[in-house]
Amino acid sequence: MSILVLKTAIAGFLNDIRNDPNFRPKCIQEQIQDRYNLVVTGDKCRKAKKIALDIIIQSEFEEQYARIKDYELHILERGLSIVGQSSAYIDGCFLKSTTKGQLLAAVGRDANNQIFPIAWAVVNVEETESWVWFIQLLKKDFNLKNGDGFTLVSDRQKAVHQELPKVEHRMCARHVYGNLKKDFPKQPKMTKLFWHLVESHNKGDYGISLANIKDFNVDVYDGVMKRNPETFSRAYFKTTSTCEDALNNFSESYNSAIEKARALPLVEMLETIRRQAMLRIDIRKNARALKLVRSLLLKSFTENIVGSILDQRDSLKLKRSQSHIKST
Repeated sequence: MSILVLKTAIAGFLNDIRNDPNFRPKCIQEQIQDRYNLVVTGDKCRKAKKIALDIIIQSEFEEQYARIKDYELHILERGLSIVGQSSAYIDGCFLKSTTKGQLLAAVGRDANNQIFPIAWAVVNVEETESWVWFIQLLKKDFNLKNGDGFTLVSDRQKAVHQELPKVEHRMCARHVYGNLKKDFPKQPKMTKLFWHLVESHNKGDYGISLANIKDFNVDVYDGVMKRNPETFSRAYFKTTSTCEDALNNFSESYNSAIEKARALPLVEMLETIRRQAMLRIDIRKNARALKLVRSLLLKSFTENIVGSILDQRDSLKLKRSQSHIKST
């Protein structure tokens, strides 16, 4: 069986290989025998899989970039809408396909304290220049101006301050702690002291927490101070966002939620993420509407029952009164 014929046969397994690049040649060998009644060696299956990965799938991924402008026009024709937010979380994650690059995403918090996807973009590498570009787009779409009255949670301090000098910028306490732990490993007491600092709700508790860290270890104290603890301690958080988050868990949860989409070719990935966001918003919206309807129905039912009970009570009182009058 020639490699050309095998390459044609392997086209039937493209989706399997695309979804699972580790799809085993042995599985291909068995399925070719079942589907086409052909016997092939494991070596030829390995070569054919390499051809599929290197040529067929790679050409599909490259084609995606040629389609990106068409996709942009298609999205713009449908119209864009931005829901007002007073805070956002931004983070980046790697693409999981053969396409090299990273996905930058901004998510917010809806009225039910759940993830609300805001914006996402693909860049070559997660660096300051890429983040400046991404934040510029957020700044334009949200009309953030200098950032006054807005809260942003991220570890991209330079890019944020460059574009939004008045924004309330919070560093992710978990990222700060991770870096601190690398500098000072095997310090179990440091963990407790650090999170006491993060969870301080006023400046008095903040000062006590800092003093406790200094008493514990001066080097650890210096390491904390270098990272500007006011940006990740609740004692210094503004109330404009009505949010006490010192963590970027929302971004990390969202990155996990779109993990399968990040393995798709470029345009399919962007469209899948968009549809997932629309579906998420619609489900939450319908759930809230259903909850409201149930609450109103329950209220109406309760009022009717209470009214009926009161009517029966008044009727019973009247009958007793009339009976008492007759007896006298």
